[in-house]
Amino acid sequence: MAQRKSRTGAVLRYALLPGIVPRLADIFAHTFLLAGWYMGQVLASVALLPPTHPALRPENFGRFGVFSLLAAAADNLTLSWRNADKILVFLALLAGLALFALQLVLFLLAIVSSPALAAITPFADLFTIDDPAQKIDRILLDRVFGIPGVFDSCASTSAPCLDFYGRGNNAAEPAFPYPMHAALHAMFNFYNGGLLMVALIVMLYFAVAVTVESAVTGTPFGERFTHAWAPFRVCMAAALLIPLSSGLSLGQMGVLYIAKGGGALATNVWEEFTSTLSGSYMGSAERMVAMAPVPEIGYLAQFMFTVKFCQIAENSINGGGSGARSDPRRAHVDAYIVRSLGDSLLAGDGKGTFLPLAGTPYTEALAFSRNRAITIRFGERSAEKYPGQAGAVEATCGEVVVDPEGPPEVGSQALYETYYRIITDMWLNADFKAGAACLASRTLGDPPDTTCTPVPDGAWAQEQVAEYEAILRMWAEDARQAQESAIGEAAIPPELVRAGWAGAALIFDRIASLNGAMTSALLHIPSPTRMPILMEDIKALRAEKLKMATGSLPGQPFDPRDLVHLNPPAHPRHYPFPGWYKMGRAMNLAYTTFDVSGAAHTAHKYDTGNAFLNTLNFLLGTSGIFDIRANKSAHPMAQLTALGRSIVERSTRNFLIFVGAFVGEKALGVLGLGDLAKAAADFFFTFALIGIVIGFILAYVLPFMPLIYFFVAMARWMNGLFEAMLAVPLWAIAHLRVDGPGLPGKDAAAGYILLLELFLRPTLILVGLLGAVLIFSGTIMVFHDIYDLIIVNMAGHDPVTHPVKWTDAEFYRGPVDEFFYTGMYVVVVYMAATSCFKMVDEVPSQIMRWVSLTTPTFGESNDDPVEQIQSRIYSGTMLATSQIQGGTGRLGAIAAQLS
Repeated sequence: MAQRKSRTGAVLRYALLPGIVPRLADIFAHTFLLAGWYMGQVLASVALLPPTHPALRPENFGRFGVFSLLAAAADNLTLSWRNADKILVFLALLAGLALFALQLVLFLLAIVSSPALAAITPFADLFTIDDPAQKIDRILLDRVFGIPGVFDSCASTSAPCLDFYGRGNNAAEPAFPYPMHAALHAMFNFYNGGLLMVALIVMLYFAVAVTVESAVTGTPFGERFTHAWAPFRVCMAAALLIPLSSGLSLGQMGVLYIAKGGGALATNVWEEFTSTLSGSYMGSAERMVAMAPVPEIGYLAQFMFTVKFCQIAENSINGGGSGARSDPRRAHVDAYIVRSLGDSLLAGDGKGTFLPLAGTPYTEALAFSRNRAITIRFGERSAEKYPGQAGAVEATCGEVVVDPEGPPEVGSQALYETYYRIITDMWLNADFKAGAACLASRTLGDPPDTTCTPVPDGAWAQEQVAEYEAILRMWAEDARQAQESAIGEAAIPPELVRAGWAGAALIFDRIASLNGAMTSALLHIPSPTRMPILMEDIKALRAEKLKMATGSLPGQPFDPRDLVHLNPPAHPRHYPFPGWYKMGRAMNLAYTTFDVSGAAHTAHKYDTGNAFLNTLNFLLGTSGIFDIRANKSAHPMAQLTALGRSIVERSTRNFLIFVGAFVGEKALGVLGLGDLAKAAADFFFTFALIGIVIGFILAYVLPFMPLIYFFVAMARWMNGLFEAMLAVPLWAIAHLRVDGPGLPGKDAAAGYILLLELFLRPTLILVGLLGAVLIFSGTIMVFHDIYDLIIVNMAGHDPVTHPVKWTDAEFYRGPVDEFFYTGMYVVVVYMAATSCFKMVDEVPSQIMRWVSLTTPTFGESNDDPVEQIQSRIYSGTMLATSQIQGGTGRLGAIAAQLS
């Protein structure tokens, strides 16, 4: 019955199944049967199998497999010099079997995943790079070691070395290799020669020892030379010490090629990353440009309204009377862009020394000023009366300068253009003109016109300032978007890709440059360099005459009322027209219109009635810096750079004012500190320096932190490479041992791991940088989301009756809270940055633990570079604080004696 079922199953299988699997099994079975038979014959030919072994009998064909025969041969193999032929045959059979298995695996992979294999980079291409002349690591290796024909960088070839903007270095350099390289090669040659003599002595010792032991023991080569690796180690040591014509040994040249291959591998990894990356390097949802809080422009509006009043008064009022000016000494006052005669001749554009402000675009004004500061002068133009003045224009009603500092970035230039457009708009503003004309009619008219409108009071001034701050905010956002558009979708410029793996961290220098330029331009409000000429005269008279007569300067700096009571009465020097007193009072009224309502309050003039809060506003601005978190979509590095640059700009400018206040006691009244603040001057002085240090760390240290760690890691790689160059001859001598397993033995094994580490370190540095960027970005984005909840919990709230909202920040944003909350935020982010970016040099230093490497390289014992910078900044700040305080104290004493 069972036999019938078996036959039925066989019939069904034959009729219904294709029989592919049995046929394949039959093919492999016959193949390996033949392989086993022939392998047995080969092993028997070298006496690894005895002649009586059953596998050699014809009747046992197919009964013994390959592995059983190899196992039997291994049992009969004795490791000794006498069996060298047997060992070679046995190893050849093992290698052939391994190659066959590898080929079979690759064949199956090619069938299963041929598209994936097609995308795998060929092995040779992993160590081949395009344009090695511009790779930073190749340039560095050439400049350090100076071996021609190895690294082929621009330092050793005729190719020019290009900077980030593609500009070549035209400076003449000595012929490559440099004289220092020739001296280095001579030193290596002498060093290698000495160690070669040591190696020869060690070899001679072993030759004598082998001879003596052979004679004593009767064993060929002595009892200690039972290891087959001994002669290979001697050959390896001799090969590593072979001197070359360059002055290096063969082993040292091999180390350089290992470094070259490691750099090429890292560069190909970097190029693969950049070629497959879509969107921004900093993350698709983040922006590389952050906008600092828009500064107050009340003072600029105050100045421009005063200028407009001055123009109307000068053009239409004759001293104390009414009607058109009859005095021939004063002509029409207008706004001009001026330059000196020398600049005009150097420009060679035939445009003379002035241009009208109205109708002149920013680009033309910048070109007219030879891409330097644009000087806008409001006054009378007359070549006969003012031949020595720039543009032949007298600064009758004042002068303002738009100075486009910093690198020519698209966004920063757009911000400078924004300020230029605001000045032009204020000059042509119909509201300014109507308000100034009404104020002139009310104060200088004969009789005064008390029915004109609009009356430029405090509410009117606040409305004008708010309107222009909204315009500045809108145009500043347009400038930021223009900068992002200039960066483009691929946030990694081709110049960084061209620089190779060693230029990967330069993207953070780009972030610092972009945000630093943008923030500096935003806070660089055009500064009035001259007030109207009558107001300048009144200010000078008050400083000279009134100070001498009364010992103090009460009132406002441009108020002429205190001057008429002097004996003899003071008169302006540069404004010899009748009615100057009435004109001066009218101009001072126009100027103080913005002071009465607080519309002109700037970071150093806003008075809260509290000395401590005044100082905070003095350092950080009236609106504070808590708004740095308002732009959540900006990259944290861009945010902190903008914040730091904002603090530096404010603190530096206001610090100078504070020093003047300390010496001249003039600005103390502006801050509302009085006599009590003089006793606390040292405290506020130190407080100002703290702001500068905080801003310096955020604006300069933090954005350069990944760059610092990256280049320190690269320097440590170079240190390890130089250490390897010195250690290779010693490592070669370490091979001259007769005991220990394998080719290296127990003494030279660590050297191979160090060479592997030297080869992999560039790639590990690059991967560490990319990992640090991802971890830092993700961490700070989460911290952004939870920081409001943290602050509300610290301030106290009822989560039931008053749930947390984004607008809740308005309830705890006093100046003190702003300062300390911002400080907490900055500290946490800074700690996160230092923790993350330490990966850049810690990953390559620590990852070799996974292969049991415990020997540190030369550069791994160095201290943390950022911590060293911080300690030096702190000590330098303390030294500068003591010196500045002592200097200002001496200046104050001198000023007191002079007064």
